[in-house]
Amino acid sequence: CFATDHNIVYGPLHDVSVYGYSDQVCGIGAGGTYDGFSPGSGLHFFLVVGTDGVSTEGSYGESSIPAERPEQTVDPVCNFFQQIGQPCQ
Repeated sequence: CFATDHNIVYGPLHDVSVYGYSDQVCGIGAGGTYDGFSPGSGLHFFLVVGTDGVSTEGSYGESSIPAERPEQTVDPVCNFFQQIGQPCQ
């Protein structure tokens, strides 16, 4: 997909190895800065995922294995279809 927007996917840092995503922030834009991300107290990990702004998101990147990181599927807020055949750039 051609990235025209981005989402933030995040979770508690202690769940980073099992991809314990806990929430998402949708539509943060394609450039500039974004200051609306506030995951709460404690340590968190986060991924910025490119989207086409409509229905498709790109790769969550590779893990250290290397293998594709799984997408956020538990109660997905942004609800985009993951397209990993064409990376969002």
